[in-house]
Amino acid sequence: MISSTGSLMTTKDRKGKRNNKGKKGAIDIAAMTQTVELSSSVVDCWLPADAQCQRWVQQALQTAAFTFPCRVSLRFAAPEESAALNQTYRGKQGACNVLSFPCATSSIPSGAMPEAAAMPLGYRHLGDIVLCPPLVEEEAQQQGKALDAHWAHLTVHGTLHLIGHDHGEATAAAAMEAIEIKSLAGLGFPNPYVTG
Repeated sequence: MISSTGSLMTTKDRKGKRNNKGKKGAIDIAAMTQTVELSSSVVDCWLPADAQCQRWVQQALQTAAFTFPCRVSLRFAAPEESAALNQTYRGKQGACNVLSFPCATSSIPSGAMPEAAAMPLGYRHLGDIVLCPPLVEEEAQQQGKALDAHWAHLTVHGTLHLIGHDHGEATAAAAMEAIEIKSLAGLGFPNPYVTG
């Protein structure tokens, strides 16, 4: 897991680009039980709005029937940072579009939340999702997808990994893809696995 001592809330400069000049805090939409914290080392790419990220994570959790109060950290990483994490934690070279780092206790079997995993005030940290904006943008262009749709897909995908979904075998991959497709439909986006 990537440790985080605080999250940077991003703001937009006069040209509409995001910057991360020292703003700290966490997104917490009133009456919601899931919180998303953002941090970024990228300033020269389009980045989704904080509320979009919150909505994408919440939609993934809702579609997967995960209703526990929780916190998810999203990191927008430069290609060099993404490549270093990919090498360190997966033994693979190069930047990765999305990496997920679940907390050891974030997968909850079909029962109640384990007491040991409870966070203060009832919240628990599910884990960290690291997205590489330049790679996300490049892939969206190559695949002919709307940029926000590709961002939403990768955020949903990363969120599902945090709660134990995987695509290592065909049956698990099909189940995960079904949740992704349903989540994205709930957000108004097309099936990401259909091309053309």
